[in-house]
Amino acid sequence: MPFPHRTRNRKHHASHTLSTPSAILTQALTQKRHRPLRCLFPTAPQSARVEGYPVMAELRIDPAELKSLVRDIVTSVLQELEQHRLLVNGKLALSEPEAAELLGLHPWQLRDVRLAGKIGHTRITGNKVRYSLEDLQSYLAQGHEPGNGRK
Repeated sequence: MPFPHRTRNRKHHASHTLSTPSAILTQALTQKRHRPLRCLFPTAPQSARVEGYPVMAELRIDPAELKSLVRDIVTSVLQELEQHRLLVNGKLALSEPEAAELLGLHPWQLRDVRLAGKIGHTRITGNKVRYSLEDLQSYLAQGHEPGNGRK
C-alpha cells in the first residue's frame, strides 16, 4: 500500500492502472500529496536532486514552441477577462433595484429617470426592465461636469 496514512479509499490506490502517460500524469498532478511525487517517467539520473528531493523528470521544450504556447494562453486569458469586464456582478444586464444600488439611488428614483427618458434600458421577456453597463455609464457621462480646480 503506497500511502499507509490514507486508509479510507484503499481500493483506489491498490491495483488501479491507467492506460496512457498523460492520464497517469494528470492523476498525479491533481492528487493532494504530503510529500513530493514519485518519479513516474524517470529521464533524469536517479542521483540528481533539487533542494534535497530527487528529480522526477527532465522536461525540454523548444523556445519557439514555448513562446507560441505562452502567447496562446495569454490571448485566451485576455479574451476571458474582456468578457468578464463587460459583466456586472456576473450578469450581462441588471434589474432596476440592482442598477439603482450601483448608482446609489433608490429603485423608484431610477424608475423616474427611466420614465423621463434620461437613461437607456432594455425590456426582456415578461416586460422586465434591464440595464446594461453601457446604459449606466452613458447616464453617468450625461451628468458629468468638469472640475474647476476649486475646493
